[in-house]
Amino acid sequence: REQRFALVLDEFQYLVEADPSIPSQIQAWWDTAGLRSQAYVVICGSHVGMMEALTGASQPLYGRFTSRCKLQPMAYYDTALFYQESDWSIRDKLTAYGVLGGTPKYHATFSPKTDLASNIIRHVLSPDGLLHNEPEVVICSSSIRDPAIYNSMLQAVASGETRRSEIEQRAGVTPSQFGFCSQTLMELEWMGREKPFGEDSAKRSIYTITDHFIHFWYRFVSSLAGELEFRDTEEVYASRVGPYINDYMGRYVFEDICMQYLKKNAAIRHGLQIRNAGRYWSRDGAVEIDIVGDLADNGTLACECKWSSAPVGVGVYYDLMRKTSLLPPPRRTGNLRYALFSAAGFDENTVTTAERDNVTLITGEDLLR
Repeated sequence: REQRFALVLDEFQYLVEADPSIPSQIQAWWDTAGLRSQAYVVICGSHVGMMEALTGASQPLYGRFTSRCKLQPMAYYDTALFYQESDWSIRDKLTAYGVLGGTPKYHATFSPKTDLASNIIRHVLSPDGLLHNEPEVVICSSSIRDPAIYNSMLQAVASGETRRSEIEQRAGVTPSQFGFCSQTLMELEWMGREKPFGEDSAKRSIYTITDHFIHFWYRFVSSLAGELEFRDTEEVYASRVGPYINDYMGRYVFEDICMQYLKKNAAIRHGLQIRNAGRYWSRDGAVEIDIVGDLADNGTLACECKWSSAPVGVGVYYDLMRKTSLLPPPRRTGNLRYALFSAAGFDENTVTTAERDNVTLITGEDLLR
């Protein structure tokens, strides 16, 4: 009664599942005694849709929340701090983000005292690893009644199917099943729907796996479940995982890392006031630009993101210029700015050309600086 104290109800969805009247009980207590007490009540939960529903006008607790906070996954530059005591390379630290995503618990599982490959083998690929069955556990804890459908859809997307018709065919689901399950996966923030930057038509939408750990798991763990059970895990990594991680990083992760960098540093480090940005691809598939952004001065920013093991040459810049010339107006005719990202840096010719043409170059060292 004399001191302020916090009452934290974590994983609130389980309380409600066990007793649906819990929100009404809290409402009754809050309206009669809680509001005038020293209690500071925090309600937490990992089921995004259920937690958001608590604030609905028809819900008992409507109008009683003083604030809302949606915890986002950690950014790549935050997860890299888990490995600052290691001797890992910059590429290893970025790859750890691509493997584990932004969940702190997962990065706390990895040991900075051993190399990245050993951590992936021990904690993710090995059948007795702490993270080996993590997505299945999360699906079951999300009150999903038929996990098989969700697994097949995520497996389809992780295998490279991105359009609705392709996913339905590969996963063997009906349009109604796809609509319901995709909405659930988007509420869990495992799946997202993306349109070419500047396009409004939903017909050109593609579906992506937005959680990198989920993507990695369905790409390399779920699809290799039989081999991981019967073969030596290190052999599976050496033949079926390790050789393909760079392709996975370049195709699915590095663009996201570059976008996070721009959100944090574009204005402060490079004087680029970005209003909005996204990935662009043309209707015929002939033009793909990793990042296109609208600038506050009505200019356009075009970025190329290269997860390469060797310094990037000037040809990448000239090819980006060619692709931007094919953008629909007014972006191709306005004030154009260019930025190149390269995990392995740039050769001397590219650096000289960038200085001459005012092109922004961002290296792997810059990403973690």
